[in-house]
Amino acid sequence: MSTQMTKKSEGHIAQEERVNLENLAEVSGVPLEYIKNELLLDGEEVSMDSLRASMLKHLDDSFARS
Repeated sequence: MSTQMTKKSEGHIAQEERVNLENLAEVSGVPLEYIKNELLLDGEEVSMDSLRASMLKHLDDSFARS
């Protein structure tokens, strides 16, 4: 998984974590297309915050159906 460094305007260095979806699929053993379809993700990478939000929404929706 990759991490990207960005520099804020105040001069502080912030670390924005990015997750490569192909790597996530490989590590988790879940097909890439399934991850993208179920979590409604697009592209090759996603921020960790976006991934967490998508996963929580998916879990909430799944439990609501039960």
